[in-house]
Amino acid sequence: MVDIKYVCEMFSISRSSVYERLNEEGEYFDEFFPRPVSVGKRSKRWSESELNAYQEKLLSNGDDMEGGVL
Repeated sequence: MVDIKYVCEMFSISRSSVYERLNEEGEYFDEFFPRPVSVGKRSKRWSESELNAYQEKLLSNGDDMEGGVL
């Protein structure tokens, strides 16, 4: 399980960009972006294997996170 800092570094995006992809009402919502798991009152972690699988999917589709193509 990894924290938001790791997720940001992995995809070269900001914290707010991570949460934009998770916001169902937001412009950049991505239904396939891995969801975090609560590990405390204010702490969330992501599954590293889910993040790796998502990254592989992006790479195989030729998508670019920074360019907003998901």
